[in-house]
Parts: sequence; structure tokens; C-alpha cells
Amino acid sequence: MLHLGISSSEYSNVSQSWSDGKGRKLENCVGEIFCACEKTANAVKQERADRSEAERRRIEEQKRQAEVAARKAEYDRKAEALKKLTHAWEESKLVKDFTLALQANLVKVELAADLKEELEKMVEWGHRHANYLDPLTDLKWVAQQFKNPPWLFGY
Repeated sequence: MLHLGISSSEYSNVSQSWSDGKGRKLENCVGEIFCACEKTANAVKQERADRSEAERRRIEEQKRQAEVAARKAEYDRKAEALKKLTHAWEESKLVKDFTLALQANLVKVELAADLKEELEKMVEWGHRHANYLDPLTDLKWVAQQFKNPPWLFGY
């Protein structure tokens, strides 16, 4: 018995076969076999094109997801920077308020000269420290925290 088969080693779903049998001889199927060769070749080409398109779409989707993740990471980075700046500003206001209150109380209370001098030094240092903590004292530095465009708080 004679058997002829066409298959693609690359694409297992593309195959056909013919056999010599009692009802049909292989030589009577030559035209059908040539047609099948063309159909098989076209099916392989289509399968390659489909896989290529699927791969292109997969890469495109990966790229889109990476861009979304990058935008989210940048948004999160800026939100975290703003949160830290806000906390620093709040802390500076707290220190300023405390040093101003301490300074006001120093005027009202009778203290030994050395203790009063020590507390005045503390007030002076507290004012400097509050300015150091306050991000609004260096707006150029604040702007650097958001240097990487685009500004993402609007989206």
C-alpha cells in the first residue's frame, strides 16, 4: 500500500494524507494532491502571518502596560514627594509656633540669667531649624522634586 502525506513540522494543525486503497488509487489523486500542496503552503503562510500579528499585538500591549506603569510610578513618586514636603512644612510650622511661644513666655517669666540665656539660644536655634525644615524657604529645591515632566497631578 502506498501512502502520501503533506504536513508542516512547524504547524501541526496543517496536514493532509492520501493512501492507495481498493476504492481509490493514489495516481488518480494527483490533481487533488497538487491542490492540497498549494492549500497547505497558503495555510502555513497564513499561520505565520497570524502568529506574527499576535506577537506584534502582544508586544504592543506589553509596551502600553509598561507606559501605564511608568506613568503610575511617576505619579506615585511625585505624590510621595509632595507628602514629604507637606509633612516637613507642617513640622516647620510646629517648631516655629513652639519657638515663638517659648520666646513669648521668656518675656513673661522671671528666670536666672544663665537659664534665660540658654533658652534664648534654644529659641534662636529653633527659628533656624524651623527655616531649615520649611520647604518653602527654598522654592528652587521644591521645584526640583517635580522636575521630571509631565506634571501628572492633572490626570
